[in-house]
Amino acid sequence: MRWVIYLAAALMLLSVTLAEQVSAKSPPEILEEETAMTYFSTPFVTIVDVAASRHNLKIQLMPDVDRYVPVTYDQQGKLKTVLNGLMEQMKLAYSVEEDGIVIHRPGKYRLLPIPVPAPDADPGLVKALDEEARFEFTGTPLATAMDRIMERHKIKIALAAGIEKYSGVTYDGRGPLKYELRSLLRPLELTYELTRDSILIRPIAPPQSSPEESSRLPGQIGPTSIDFPVTHRPASLETIVSPPAGEAALPAESRETVTYEFTARIKDNGGIYYFAPGTTISGRLTYDVAARRIPIPYVEKTYGRYLSSKNELVLDYRGQRFTGVGDTYLSVSVGYEEGIAFMAHNIRLPTGWYISDDHPSDAYGITLKNVPNRGVLRNIEIPRVLNLSQFAKPQLRLDFFPPMTYPQGKIEGRSTVLADIELLTPATSSADEEIVD
Repeated sequence: MRWVIYLAAALMLLSVTLAEQVSAKSPPEILEEETAMTYFSTPFVTIVDVAASRHNLKIQLMPDVDRYVPVTYDQQGKLKTVLNGLMEQMKLAYSVEEDGIVIHRPGKYRLLPIPVPAPDADPGLVKALDEEARFEFTGTPLATAMDRIMERHKIKIALAAGIEKYSGVTYDGRGPLKYELRSLLRPLELTYELTRDSILIRPIAPPQSSPEESSRLPGQIGPTSIDFPVTHRPASLETIVSPPAGEAALPAESRETVTYEFTARIKDNGGIYYFAPGTTISGRLTYDVAARRIPIPYVEKTYGRYLSSKNELVLDYRGQRFTGVGDTYLSVSVGYEEGIAFMAHNIRLPTGWYISDDHPSDAYGITLKNVPNRGVLRNIEIPRVLNLSQFAKPQLRLDFFPPMTYPQGKIEGRSTVLADIELLTPATSSADEEIVD
């Protein structure tokens, strides 16, 4: 019987070892994994946390990155490609290090190499640098944090003159001490170096600029840096609270589809001169209340994304028609923000217009949202009734990626037309007015 116990223990140890080997991928290897990001008005930090958890990847946000800015993003493919799109949208960049990636503002990051112990370094110090470290600090004085690390790892740490009173150490991480110490110190503009038997904490030396560095474009931080995009979609779609007394309970069209007409006033034309600020765009959206829900891991309770061939988006402006084509999604979110999004990712343009169809991050549609959540949406089910007055930020968004040409010119970079929705009413007729295509 004893040999059975020994065999079981050996198999358990082997399984743990194999699992560690499988999961022990380097950051560049993890960035090659397939992923999908579908978010609507989701805090950026939530998107990062989900990606880190899903791919077992350490992701550090620098202090000057806005963690809670709402993000709408929809992209799938290799993680590095999806991240590149997210970074482009957020005007951020990320850099790859030995133990993970760091998200930062372009030009605001320098790779800090891990110090190498001298040949005569204390063996105890060398061993401690490779030990597993677990840091949990929140607003902790620097001196106190270093005292705890010294006690836990039985090493000596010295602070350079002038930094002993640093406060506000906030960091939560796990990994080899040599990497975690760098991550903990970086937001404070500090680093460390090794002496023969101790660690010295000091300020990061001023950068030595070079012609190569000064000529880099935003987001290009060097050979180890990769730009990273994110897109989000509504996390869950659900029944909207009943309209006030006297309003129509349901557009009279069918039991399966709901159609609304809307008018939106252009606020920003994104440099596309055809769309004149102050003028109005009229439109119509139709969605299937029985649409198929697309599972999105990790946000099942706060985000619903729905697809149906019956979903349709039509825009009319200056006598010409713009029609959403391909997959058109309805999304609902009930997290920190709540909202509904109705988006097509391709568009049929009028005669004389051209746009490449190989940019899946294009987005054409409307968003209704509240930031923060007001409790209008009770769940993520598809709403049968839309009430414009219940949302603080109703918006029409036309997100064009180059190359695109139109009769008055062309766009060289990503251009977004934004219009405030002023009217949203149930459709009274399905008949189309005559429009020039």
